[in-house]
Amino acid sequence: MAEADTIRCLMVPVGEGRWLVPGALVAEVIDYREPGEAPADAPPWLAGLVAWRGRQIPTLRPEVLAGEAPSAGGEARLLVLKAVTGRLAETHYALVAAGIPRLVNITADTLAAAGDAGELLVPVLATGEAASLPRLDRIEEALAGASAAV
Repeated sequence: MAEADTIRCLMVPVGEGRWLVPGALVAEVIDYREPGEAPADAPPWLAGLVAWRGRQIPTLRPEVLAGEAPSAGGEARLLVLKAVTGRLAETHYALVAAGIPRLVNITADTLAAAGDAGELLVPVLATGEAASLPRLDRIEEALAGASAAV
């Protein structure tokens, strides 16, 4: 199979599961640092702002956004993503990962639907592992609305 048919992704531990994020959208994976406190009226999934490359970028807890309880792991990382919709004031935002993401190569043969798509997540089997494809456009839309509170 041609290399052009392969998408490099990161399998990101999030809460009880994993999110499959295209590598082209990942600007950087950095050590966890505590975000500045979010305002009282911010949604519970908005962790606050974190310093990255001289800027303050919004940081979200994806497991809380997906309806799970917040998790804290000793290997937590921040996954800095490029914003794709143009709806955010910042060009990047961060997700709190519950552990160290790992690289996976995805092809048409190694990705399959694994259930009905939800509003924010699409369940898939990626290289035989259960994961979720985040609908980043909808996540950014929610983040744009919440960022006004930060």
